[in-house]
Order: sequence, then structure tokens, then C-alpha cells
Amino acid sequence: MPEPITTGAVVAATIATAASAIAKSALGSAGKDVYERLKGLLNFGSSDVERIEDRPDSSVRAAMLAELIDDQSDEKKHELLELSHKLRRALDEQGVGAAVEARTNVIATHGGIAAGRDINLSYPPPAPKRET
Repeated sequence: MPEPITTGAVVAATIATAASAIAKSALGSAGKDVYERLKGLLNFGSSDVERIEDRPDSSVRAAMLAELIDDQSDEKKHELLELSHKLRRALDEQGVGAAVEARTNVIATHGGIAAGRDINLSYPPPAPKRET
């Protein structure tokens, strides 16, 4: 079963996208202001934000921050998500898309094959009958 997309995942993905945009000087001052406000609310995970700023493409670092965010109170998560949406709008205005990646693990069993980008799921062919 795929994992649900959580508030933490959305906020962490937005932080990573914004960090990458700032490193490339692709985010305007209004977006940077929202980014700094969002970072200020992440005082519980400030070292994780700094790690994401160092490597914004690291899904492991984003996942660690997402987990910390998801452990916060509902009120705090709502506040973080609201600022995250403002930051995403600023990123969109600058032409920098903020994407959240959803992953699905596919395990091939009973002779099935799982490979490639688009995976079609079907039952494997029946095993040949053995003569006794």
C-alpha cells in the first residue's frame, strides 16, 4: 500500500524546491521572505532545514524533516502548510514548480516482471503442469 502524502511531505518538498531556487537565484524577494518565515516556524528542525539547503535534491533529508513536521501539533502543521502554500504560489509565479513525489513499491512474485517507468500489473502465466 502506498504511503499517504502528509503535511510534512508537502512542506519538506516545498522547502527543498525553494532552497534549490534560492541557490540558483531563481526566487524573488517576496518568495524569499515567505521562505524565511517558514524556516522560522521550523525551529524544531532547523538543522534538518540547513541540511536540505546544502543538498535540496536529497529525498532522505526531506523525509527526515517531513517526519519531524508530522510529529507536530495539528495547529502547528496547519500554520506550516499555510505558509508552504504561499511559498508554492511564489515559486509558481517565478516559474519554479514545487512537486511532491509519490512512490509505490512494486514487488514481482511468482515469475512476474517489474521494470521500467510504466508498469502494467497482471497475473503471471500459470505454471506448467508436472507429470507424476
